[in-house]
Amino acid sequence: RDEAFDECVATGRIRQIFDHMTAEGRSAQLQGKIADVESWAEDALEQCAIYDLKFISTTKAGPAQLGVEIVRDGLITIKYDRSAGSVQQAMEPGKLGDFFHGETEGDANPSFSIKCPQIPLAQVSCQPTANPPVRARLDLMDLRHREFRFNDGVPTVVGEQGADEFKLELSDGIFEFLGVIKVPYGDDVKMPFPKFGASFYIAHKKDQTGEGAAAGEGTAVKIDRKTRGVYPVIFQFTYADQNRVGDAEASDSTEFKLIHKPKPKPYPARPDRKPLKPRPGE
Repeated sequence: RDEAFDECVATGRIRQIFDHMTAEGRSAQLQGKIADVESWAEDALEQCAIYDLKFISTTKAGPAQLGVEIVRDGLITIKYDRSAGSVQQAMEPGKLGDFFHGETEGDANPSFSIKCPQIPLAQVSCQPTANPPVRARLDLMDLRHREFRFNDGVPTVVGEQGADEFKLELSDGIFEFLGVIKVPYGDDVKMPFPKFGASFYIAHKKDQTGEGAAAGEGTAVKIDRKTRGVYPVIFQFTYADQNRVGDAEASDSTEFKLIHKPKPKPYPARPDRKPLKPRPGE
């Protein structure tokens, strides 16, 4: 148990937690014993399987949106959700994302930098008016790693095992913003840009799932990458594409980093022991 947990804390890999839980449970059954290994697995995952998904997204929309460019800088904490069910259920195909998910939190997450189209003899400024959360699900993750065995107390590398696999589902976050035209010697003119956040999903139309492909309502994109980073960054990659839906065209380039942020409980303090006093005559 300690070795499986320590590996999770040191690398962010979680599959060995599931493997050990299964092996120990079967061993206990064969011996006619009851092992509370699932409770251990839940505690281990809550402490070590915590990740920050950092994204910086640059989205540009074509003539239909007047050439707007928006940069979003956001952070999603993905961690184990004990309330989703048993650890055994998390091991079932397609279920991992039910247990490992998160969303942006706070009014300024993600933050926005908006470049609006400019009009001659007028100043145009833009600001977001709606900033709903962006949600993420971790559908699959494993890491290529070295396996060790102990021969006469000496650790020996058996070889490389596993494969780098990372599948992420990103959804929602359909934001809106308002453009304000400051006209000299006149009243300001307001230009609403409804649901501009759909441009991200338009750009990545090939990876879309769900309903509402044109407007972005209810859509999600499934992202599959294998590019490792340098720990604590586990995976790091650029996700870019461009596409058109109807008369709306968009391009997007998003930098993703999956950063391991474990929070293991501190070891219990050792008791303060005093040496025994010698007996009389000793």
